[in-house]
Amino acid sequence: MGGSTAIRVALREPRRVERLVLLGSGLHGFKATTPPSSLQLDLSSAWERRDFVRILDLTEKTWAVGAERGRDSVDPGFLALVRAMNRKALDHLDVEREPLDHQTSDVDAISRLSIPVLLVIGAYDTPQVREAAEYIAERVPGARLVRMPDTARLPSLERPEAFEAQFEQWLHKTAAAAP
Repeated sequence: MGGSTAIRVALREPRRVERLVLLGSGLHGFKATTPPSSLQLDLSSAWERRDFVRILDLTEKTWAVGAERGRDSVDPGFLALVRAMNRKALDHLDVEREPLDHQTSDVDAISRLSIPVLLVIGAYDTPQVREAAEYIAERVPGARLVRMPDTARLPSLERPEAFEAQFEQWLHKTAAAAP
């Protein structure tokens, strides 16, 4: 949700945004061709039931582990960090709040972005997130798409050194190209 919101701000207030770094981002209105997995359907069902224990388990599997690798291949400290972050987010969740506007689509407008964009996705992120990143990268002039191996949704937390190297390289390149 954070990345798609940042895209929305950049499209609607272009003078306020100089560059975008998007990690595992979606795009408001984007419809992936890949159907949801059973894991994603279970997560949606858990949200509908407000089953927060199940949400924690499934979010960890989706965001930290990824559907295509085992929990044993992920650093236990990283898993604990993700669980703590998600627990804190759930503790502050306002279930009575009005839902955000997800009806307005940015799909047709994405090609209007004229700022440097770095998209980072994990090799084990959901197929829908990988598909959205590829869609954005194909339509935003000069966008750079980085696929990080051995990570799922949170490459900057799971492999911070590798992420920082990619980010710094992109930052120096885009700073040198700035007017």
